[in-house]
Amino acid sequence: MKKLTLLLFLAFASISYGQNDLTLNIGVNMLDDNGETNPFEGISDFYFNLPISAGLEFQWSEKFTLEQSVTINEFELPSGDELYFSTDTSVKWYWNKHKSDRDWFDAYLGAGVGFNTVNEDFNTTLNIPLGVRFWIGEKWGARLQSMAKFAADTDHNSSNNHMVHSFELFFKL
Repeated sequence: MKKLTLLLFLAFASISYGQNDLTLNIGVNMLDDNGETNPFEGISDFYFNLPISAGLEFQWSEKFTLEQSVTINEFELPSGDELYFSTDTSVKWYWNKHKSDRDWFDAYLGAGVGFNTVNEDFNTTLNIPLGVRFWIGEKWGARLQSMAKFAADTDHNSSNNHMVHSFELFFKL
């Protein structure tokens, strides 16, 4: 699984390398898992133990991007802390581009697929990211994002439906 994830990440990076429309995102994340099949049903358990998130985002048109991201954290399970690893591919629509005179922020909505593993439980997810980028400089800024992750197999206790909230810095390459 780790080899496949690394291969996908490197393939995306090599395809996008050298483009002017490539953005690197690096930051922290917080897992929101209420243990229910509906990730929007109440906020109960937040995990912030090894909260690493990173991604590459390729802008192929004025309003659309493709992002490959990696999220690492830990779940607190009855058996102890277990590593959470996720890789996600998302298509994002920046809906406010050129709709207003505010050029200091970009809001987006997206859809994608992901793979995650916790406690040797592997699961596939359908994802809905929602976020905003705040431009601080000409080539960098800060990003806030929440991603709802709907698991293909909801029988797992540790990799069920959940949300991932992140705060990241981004850099245009």
